[in-house]
Amino acid sequence: MKKSFLFWSGIILGVVLVGALLIFLGHEPESRDIIKALPEANEGEPYLFTVCDGSFFNSELEDFLFEYPGNDTPVAPFIKAISPLASKAEKVAFIAYWEHNRITFMATLKLPFEDLQVLSAGKFPGNWKDIKDVRIEKREDGVLYLGPPAIREPMMIKRDGGLLLVAGSREDLSLMSRTLSGEVKPIDLHGVTLYGKRDNFLKIHDAGLVSQMALLYGISTTPGNITLLSGWDSTDSVVEMEWRIKGLDEVFPEELLARLKPFSWNNPLILPDPVLFAFGVNTPDLRGQDYEALGLSGIEEDLEMEPEDLMSVLEGPTVLTVAGESKFILFQLPGMLLQLQERGMAGKELIRKFWTSKWRAFVPSIEEVQGYDTGGSANLPLSILGVANDEMAAAGFLVANESTEMGLPGKMIPFLRSDDKALLWFFIDGPGLSDKLEQITRAGELAEKLGSDLGQRTADIIEAAEKLEQLGKVSLVMQTLDRGILFWDGSRP
Repeated sequence: MKKSFLFWSGIILGVVLVGALLIFLGHEPESRDIIKALPEANEGEPYLFTVCDGSFFNSELEDFLFEYPGNDTPVAPFIKAISPLASKAEKVAFIAYWEHNRITFMATLKLPFEDLQVLSAGKFPGNWKDIKDVRIEKREDGVLYLGPPAIREPMMIKRDGGLLLVAGSREDLSLMSRTLSGEVKPIDLHGVTLYGKRDNFLKIHDAGLVSQMALLYGISTTPGNITLLSGWDSTDSVVEMEWRIKGLDEVFPEELLARLKPFSWNNPLILPDPVLFAFGVNTPDLRGQDYEALGLSGIEEDLEMEPEDLMSVLEGPTVLTVAGESKFILFQLPGMLLQLQERGMAGKELIRKFWTSKWRAFVPSIEEVQGYDTGGSANLPLSILGVANDEMAAAGFLVANESTEMGLPGKMIPFLRSDDKALLWFFIDGPGLSDKLEQITRAGELAEKLGSDLGQRTADIIEAAEKLEQLGKVSLVMQTLDRGILFWDGSRP
């Protein structure tokens, strides 16, 4: 009897203690899925949906996507508006859709309970010191209004248990409450590609916009929807993302898609250290295309080639690199090369044309380069390289002794193995490029004084490097037109 009394007394005491703790703390852990507060999107309208860590809205990657001048993406102002709040959240679900020529946005934020309590009282938590110049007003039914000047798009917010509901209007806020209670059907991601595979998820549905834009550029399409699906894992300084694109084969003609073929990148490239930039693509057959629209106008005149012949030699695996070293008089500059693989006799003929161009008169002499039976190199006033053999044709600016430093794309992009096929790949070292800015600027200024237009050409490189200086290192591989993977490293040494 005594043991039974002690047993039940212990159970009752435990229940009382748990109840007292809940009363004292004033809340239970929030277990509801935050996407259940967002209503199902209309597939007939374009929309963007994401569920991700709040840290994304306070990252350098987010700044890069939405801070650069000239960014006129319609949804960007709304993402920037919600970023101060979203960056404080553990998890964020956000949807913005274009309906009746206006952007509607809604979001659910999972915040620490203490922060929710302070917000419910119409104040910002004391540790949110980076949120400034935001007007906050408490209105009826527990609704709060957040407005300019710091927040460009006014927002309505309301606490619901352990969640914070955010919308652009009171009507949308009410719709979210009804969705969370089950009165309205929520967005359903069950079975959606990449959802749940990684910590974060993004879906962009175009509702036919891409096909309409393609028609404006003279590309034949069939009206239809294209959807981008992406999943990623991230830390403060590293992101690994993969994506899929649905609907391309329904919108674009098969003969166009068939041109874009993946290639096995298992042939060595000229890749001397440091590799600052590299872009590789299996260039499709471009014969018959608009020459000027492709940005190739004038090149055929310099090389004294027929447009169709130049188009023919450009078809195949093509790589542009900024790597190694070149020299301009007394200045050391990054090397820059265009590399064409597997061109055979066509590649050799291109290099012969390269060295017989009009500018050749300014080059004192051409030296042979070991390993190549066509072309060579020159050192004054620039380090010029133009070489070819059966496997490779390369032309650009590079000191000759670095032309034998070979490597595979995996040197920069570990997840592109030599036995993998890819339509295109990309690598950029933002900090590395920024370190070269001073050298390029000084050389460019001198070149202009000497009457050369080299300074004007390097201006584009300088501008790009300035924009990407804070981006870090980015690696991207597009295995096929509808799938790929990206790796971002924003860490600083």
